[in-house]
Amino acid sequence: MRDWLDKAGVEIRNAPEPELQFNYIVSLNSRKVRVYQERRDPQYICLQTIFMFTDHDNKIISCHQKGVSSLIRDLRIHLAMLGMHFSGISFPLEKVFISKKVLITDQFNEYEFSSALDRVEAAWVIFTEVVTGYGESPSSESK
Repeated sequence: MRDWLDKAGVEIRNAPEPELQFNYIVSLNSRKVRVYQERRDPQYICLQTIFMFTDHDNKIISCHQKGVSSLIRDLRIHLAMLGMHFSGISFPLEKVFISKKVLITDQFNEYEFSSALDRVEAAWVIFTEVVTGYGESPSSESK
């Protein structure tokens, strides 16, 4: 996994945690994605990004002419179309998790991993575009 990330030329920060086999914070075009494997569930690689919203962000979002429910619906539809798991998408937005779990099979390879990473980055872009269309961009973080 680390070799594939190094080969892609992305910025990687190792962020070890006791319950994880590995935990990398990967910067893709300034977007942070956490790539990790849990010791208790080693057959999966997990990719995750997190968005934090402030009261100011929510105030801007609440002023949209179509309303907050339209924003929430659009976010859920777009993320579901990408096959992403997500939580925290309800108003007021506070901490939104977007993730993808990839099953490690005999066919698991660099292409499959890169495709999953690309889909998480695409979800990041879509998420921020939908939210930015309603106001200022929220902050993104990874532990």
